[in-house]
Amino acid sequence: MKPGKLLNIKRICPFLVCFLLISCKPTDENRPIDASVLSNCSEFCFACERYERLPEEMAESYKFISNGDMVYSLEEQIFYEGKQINGEDEVEFIEDNSFAEVKTILWKYEDFPARRERLLEIDGFVLEATVDQSGCVWYTQINEEGNDQEYFLKKVDGNGKNVVDIKMREASWIGMIAANVDDSVVVQSSDCLMIYDQTGRFKGKVNLSSAALALCAGKKNIYYSIRRGSTGTEFVMIQNRKESLIKLNHDNLYGLGQAKDGNVLIWNDSKLFLFDAEAEALCEICTWTDINVYSGDIEVCWMDALGSICLVTKERTGCYFFKLTKSSEKVQNKKTVTLGVWNASDALLLKANDFNRNDTKYHISILDYADEVKDFSDKDTIRKDLERMNMELLSGNGPDMILCDEDQLKSLVQAGMIEDLAPFLDGSDVISREDFFPAALRQATYNGILAYLPETIYIDTVIGKKDVLGTEGKWTITDMLEIAKEHPDSYMFSPNPRNTRALSTVRSLYVALLLNPNVCLATEERNGGSEDLFIKVLELAKKEYESPEDFSYLELREAYRNCKVLASEISISDFGEIQAYRRDYFGKDPIDLIGYPTTSGEKGHVLRVGNGIAMLASCKEKTAAFSFMQYCATHWEEDFQYGLSANKHFFSEQVNKALTKAEKPSNNYGDIPYTQEDVLLLQDIVLSNDIAYESIADSDFFKIVDEEVQSYFSGDKTAYAVAEVISRRLKLYYSEK
Repeated sequence: MKPGKLLNIKRICPFLVCFLLISCKPTDENRPIDASVLSNCSEFCFACERYERLPEEMAESYKFISNGDMVYSLEEQIFYEGKQINGEDEVEFIEDNSFAEVKTILWKYEDFPARRERLLEIDGFVLEATVDQSGCVWYTQINEEGNDQEYFLKKVDGNGKNVVDIKMREASWIGMIAANVDDSVVVQSSDCLMIYDQTGRFKGKVNLSSAALALCAGKKNIYYSIRRGSTGTEFVMIQNRKESLIKLNHDNLYGLGQAKDGNVLIWNDSKLFLFDAEAEALCEICTWTDINVYSGDIEVCWMDALGSICLVTKERTGCYFFKLTKSSEKVQNKKTVTLGVWNASDALLLKANDFNRNDTKYHISILDYADEVKDFSDKDTIRKDLERMNMELLSGNGPDMILCDEDQLKSLVQAGMIEDLAPFLDGSDVISREDFFPAALRQATYNGILAYLPETIYIDTVIGKKDVLGTEGKWTITDMLEIAKEHPDSYMFSPNPRNTRALSTVRSLYVALLLNPNVCLATEERNGGSEDLFIKVLELAKKEYESPEDFSYLELREAYRNCKVLASEISISDFGEIQAYRRDYFGKDPIDLIGYPTTSGEKGHVLRVGNGIAMLASCKEKTAAFSFMQYCATHWEEDFQYGLSANKHFFSEQVNKALTKAEKPSNNYGDIPYTQEDVLLLQDIVLSNDIAYESIADSDFFKIVDEEVQSYFSGDKTAYAVAEVISRRLKLYYSEK
């Protein structure tokens, strides 16, 4: 078998389960089971009793399986020309016409993870595996000959003896596998679950209304989760070969594991639950931050015979084993502070868990207000969650820290509810102002209060062809008007739609206003002064607004290359995006990050800071809260954080890594590598003083301009009338500021 094909199967098969998704509709004859109201969970309060890193040899296993009593693991070994090859990456260097031999080692554990023995060596790669109640291991394999695929179901007893080996003639493809349903084993196929008895005899199938994200089997029932809506999931029970939808008022329940007495462990990004099959009730066991686990690292989760919950995680630093036992307290001997957030990111969860593991004094608990959102397109549910968060904050019963958007944070600052972090930062021996870009700190400051420590930054700028916009790397508003005059049949800005195109023009004026308010404040004179300049920009914006033309992707690409569209606003979050625009729109024509046009031509690039964690003034453990804040600001999750780092040290690391990747197509977007010139250009923009530091779309300043120009676009007011209103409002804005 060719190694390339084998590795493709290994990568693709797990993802087939996730992508073949449609909504699940239970049949009318089956009543939905409402388990959305949590039952009395006091007896299910768990704390981490044991936490240890597994030996390196155990970490080589790619799958762990358990029935609650026995634990097994599967380890893949690849041989090429008689030599074992360590790691998939090396296999990919083998020529396509060569062959590699693959073996899977089945390990059996006694008193996991203390001792293990090599139970069996299996020829070929094992796709999925499970353990039944008798301790036998069931597994599936695939055999490829040309375009033909054959699937096999096999069974090994506790002594390593093969007792079942059958060809699954009923399968078109196979996914997950589960055992222990009336001493049967269940295998997922494309649109059904196939059921086999202990001898491997096919008993029948259950048609599915959707492919499963996760599959688990109890004593009598089969359970699986499916995706519903944009991100939500639903939990389904199959009893007597009929589906019943179980209503669980929680989002993204993608993980399932076996528990005692036919019950099921269920988890999502933030919490672990137990579903009591007999009572048809859901009980919350713990949040992942309670036990310092990132859910994306979980390999397997099960409940043992004594009622303890066991987990194996595969993390960046190794493979770990957790054992949770019943406890009267979730977190012991630490001061707990709570962080409120709406839809916590993976990077935040990872940082919270790492902080909790390493800090001996404090523990961070995550309160996710989006935990019960099943569909993020459901605006009513989202609105209610945000209202609940605001009510808790206003009542003083909310969290100690909050991660929210800029508008909400400004409101909290104005209400006097946010603690000034400046004294904490100035008194810290871990971090200082010198660690941050000054523009980032300025943007994180409202009404003289440092509201949060910035972690990520973005550069809002304008990109275009050098032969159109010039080679100076900057331009003035007068330059923009002249270029528009030279190209009367072209659009100054894109993207679509026309309203966005018009506001792009106005935003260029906004940046100029930000740096030189006199551009539109001098309304008394209309004889070619700054007022006239403002009027001309408004007229150009209206021309863009009134243009009926919208472009498809291919049309827009040609429009850039043929100068039908002259420039575009972009927000840069990594070094590859310059190259991506070159590839997708401009081709091989020289392009430049020219920035927004301003009155002087300077400071046309805008630094925008991502949302940050703020401390509530009501927080009783302020030292603990700031300890976590500075931890977040001094730790960068490269694989999970989006954007450029606001920390100078991490930004420098990003630059160095980007420079090593430059000119290497395999490490970049598509087939056009970004260049060292791209990297150094963006570095120079971030490090220079030639940059504005207020946000565009979220600024109160721009909102004044945005609100008033709409009446000019619609024809309700003249450009001069709008200019006068904007002038009055901006004067008031500056006087109050």
